[in-house]
Amino acid sequence: MPHEQVSIQGRYHYFLALDKHWPEALGGLRDDVLSVYSPNRHYIPSIHHAWKIVQSQPVMADLLTSLKAWAERFQVSEDWIFETALDTLLIYSDPLWRKHPTPGFDVEGQWRWQYLHKANDPPFSFEPENPLWSPPERGGNEEWDQFRKRIAKQFNAQLTDYRAAMERRFALKIEHDQLARDAKWTALYQKGMPAFQIAEQEQLPRHEDPKQTVFRAVSRFARSIALNLRSRAGRKMS
Repeated sequence: MPHEQVSIQGRYHYFLALDKHWPEALGGLRDDVLSVYSPNRHYIPSIHHAWKIVQSQPVMADLLTSLKAWAERFQVSEDWIFETALDTLLIYSDPLWRKHPTPGFDVEGQWRWQYLHKANDPPFSFEPENPLWSPPERGGNEEWDQFRKRIAKQFNAQLTDYRAAMERRFALKIEHDQLARDAKWTALYQKGMPAFQIAEQEQLPRHEDPKQTVFRAVSRFARSIALNLRSRAGRKMS
């Protein structure tokens, strides 16, 4: 999924939901991977593509092995979750971070996922199709008004698409309660709770096909954050 279509707010709420409804995933990172992680030997600046660095550097082979074992246990396959796992390990183990924490990070108390939105927000870029004007006076076949209207139509269409993409990115048209609800349901689903059980737990009205209500919400939310859903058999659904 192109980065401009990913919901940054959705990912943020997903990690909040993991903290609350699937703490075992972060607990496994702390208990099984932190013992291998060394800020001095495995130090990676908090930059995009940290996960690629870990996969390519021989000195980090032990960390890579531990991360892969943790990921298999908790059904993790997304690069952006590995990125967040590495940021979380850095923040909770690096004395520099603990001495000068970023505001809002709970580095002294309970472990929490530390999701850092690293990618730059995409600017609007107009890419017209056939932007060359060929006037009839020079052997062309397009009057100026035709050219102007054609380019203006493309511009307005691309501007509309850009606005829609940014609204999805920051979940501008989704109520906070719905975003939190969908993130919760998705975290529970990834944990292994079937859709019908989530529906029963949430006490959804039976006449509204609660199982499908949950599954549709989870599927829609997972697409918005580029999350591979667990299948009913325990495998991933793209």
